[in-house]
Amino acid sequence: RLVPTVCAYQALFAIALVANLKVIMPKGAAEAMLSMLGESGPKISTSPFAYDWAGEPIMYLACEAVVFFLVAVIVDICMHSPRLSKWLDSEVWVRGCLARLRAARGGGGGGGRDGG
Repeated sequence: RLVPTVCAYQALFAIALVANLKVIMPKGAAEAMLSMLGESGPKISTSPFAYDWAGEPIMYLACEAVVFFLVAVIVDICMHSPRLSKWLDSEVWVRGCLARLRAARGGGGGGGRDGG
Protein backbone atom coordinates (compact mmCIF):
# COMPACT_ATOMS: atom_id res chain seq x y z
CA ARG A 1 0.00 0.00 0.00
CA LEU A 2 2.97 2.33 0.27
CA VAL A 3 3.69 2.26 -3.45
CA PRO A 4 1.50 4.73 -5.36
CA THR A 5 1.50 2.70 -8.57
CA VAL A 6 0.06 -0.30 -6.73
CA CYS A 7 -2.73 1.84 -5.27
CA ALA A 8 -3.48 3.29 -8.70
CA TYR A 9 -3.56 -0.21 -10.19
CA GLN A 10 -5.91 -1.48 -7.49
CA ALA A 11 -8.27 1.48 -7.85
CA LEU A 12 -8.39 1.27 -11.64
CA PHE A 13 -8.88 -2.50 -11.53
CA ALA A 14 -11.74 -2.17 -9.03
CA ILE A 15 -13.43 0.53 -11.11
CA ALA A 16 -13.15 -1.59 -14.26
CA LEU A 17 -14.37 -4.71 -12.43
CA VAL A 18 -17.47 -3.03 -11.05
CA ALA A 19 -18.20 -1.41 -14.41
CA ASN A 20 -17.98 -4.82 -16.13
CA LEU A 21 -20.15 -6.46 -13.47
CA LYS A 22 -22.81 -3.80 -14.00
CA VAL A 23 -22.80 -4.54 -17.73
CA ILE A 24 -22.85 -8.33 -17.36
CA MET A 25 -25.38 -8.71 -14.51
CA PRO A 26 -29.05 -7.84 -14.94
CA LYS A 27 -30.16 -4.74 -13.02
CA GLY A 28 -32.04 -6.46 -10.23
CA ALA A 29 -29.77 -9.49 -9.81
CA ALA A 30 -27.42 -7.96 -7.22
CA GLU A 31 -30.29 -6.61 -5.13
CA ALA A 32 -32.11 -9.96 -5.34
CA MET A 33 -29.03 -11.87 -4.14
CA LEU A 34 -28.47 -9.45 -1.26
CA SER A 35 -32.14 -9.63 -0.23
CA MET A 36 -31.97 -13.44 -0.20
CA LEU A 37 -29.04 -13.31 2.24
CA GLY A 38 -31.02 -11.02 4.55
CA GLU A 39 -29.51 -8.99 7.37
CA SER A 40 -26.66 -11.42 7.97
CA GLY A 41 -25.36 -10.99 4.42
CA PRO A 42 -22.56 -8.64 3.45
CA LYS A 43 -23.30 -5.06 2.52
CA ILE A 44 -21.94 -4.72 -1.01
CA SER A 45 -22.08 -1.45 -2.85
CA THR A 46 -22.39 -1.29 -6.61
CA SER A 47 -20.63 2.07 -6.75
CA PRO A 48 -17.09 1.67 -8.10
CA PHE A 49 -15.84 4.41 -5.75
CA ALA A 50 -17.17 2.74 -2.59
CA TYR A 51 -14.60 2.12 0.14
CA ASP A 52 -14.79 -1.65 -0.45
CA TRP A 53 -13.86 -1.32 -4.11
CA ALA A 54 -11.70 1.63 -5.13
CA GLY A 55 -12.23 3.90 -2.12
CA GLU A 56 -9.49 2.41 0.03
CA PRO A 57 -6.69 2.64 -2.58
CA ILE A 58 -7.80 6.16 -3.51
CA MET A 59 -7.68 7.14 0.17
CA TYR A 60 -4.14 5.73 0.44
CA LEU A 61 -3.16 7.64 -2.72
CA ALA A 62 -4.44 10.89 -1.25
CA CYS A 63 -2.56 10.37 2.03
CA GLU A 64 0.62 9.36 0.19
CA ALA A 65 0.41 12.44 -2.01
CA VAL A 66 0.44 14.70 1.06
CA VAL A 67 3.23 12.74 2.78
CA PHE A 68 5.43 12.52 -0.34
CA PHE A 69 4.95 16.25 -1.01
CA LEU A 70 6.00 17.13 2.56
CA VAL A 71 9.02 14.83 2.36
CA ALA A 72 10.05 16.41 -0.96
CA VAL A 73 9.76 19.92 0.51
CA ILE A 74 11.77 18.94 3.60
CA VAL A 75 14.51 17.32 1.48
CA ASP A 76 14.64 20.38 -0.78
CA ILE A 77 14.95 22.70 2.23
CA CYS A 78 17.71 20.53 3.69
CA MET A 79 19.64 20.48 0.41
CA HIS A 80 19.54 24.26 0.02
CA SER A 81 20.23 25.17 3.64
CA PRO A 82 23.77 26.59 4.05
CA ARG A 83 24.13 25.09 7.50
CA LEU A 84 23.11 21.61 6.37
CA SER A 85 24.86 21.73 2.99
CA LYS A 86 28.30 21.41 4.60
CA TRP A 87 27.16 18.18 6.29
CA LEU A 88 25.73 16.88 3.02
CA ASP A 89 28.79 17.87 0.94
CA SER A 90 30.77 14.69 0.35
CA GLU A 91 34.16 16.41 0.01
CA VAL A 92 33.86 18.21 3.35
CA TRP A 93 32.60 15.03 4.99
CA VAL A 94 35.51 12.93 3.64
CA ARG A 95 38.06 15.54 4.72
CA GLY A 96 36.54 15.57 8.22
CA CYS A 97 36.63 11.78 8.44
CA LEU A 98 40.26 11.68 7.30
CA ALA A 99 41.21 14.36 9.82
CA ARG A 100 39.52 12.40 12.64
CA LEU A 101 41.23 9.21 11.48
CA ARG A 102 44.66 10.88 11.50
CA ALA A 103 43.99 12.36 14.93
CA ALA A 104 42.93 8.96 16.27
CA ARG A 105 46.15 7.38 14.97
CA GLY A 106 48.16 10.16 16.59
CA GLY A 107 49.82 11.13 13.32
CA GLY A 108 48.89 14.77 13.29
CA GLY A 109 49.15 16.35 9.86
CA GLY A 110 52.30 14.81 8.31
CA GLY A 111 51.36 11.17 8.16
CA GLY A 112 54.38 8.95 7.39
CA ARG A 113 56.42 11.28 5.12
CA ASP A 114 59.92 12.42 5.78
CA GLY A 115 60.28 16.14 6.11
CA GLY A 116 63.46 16.59 4.27
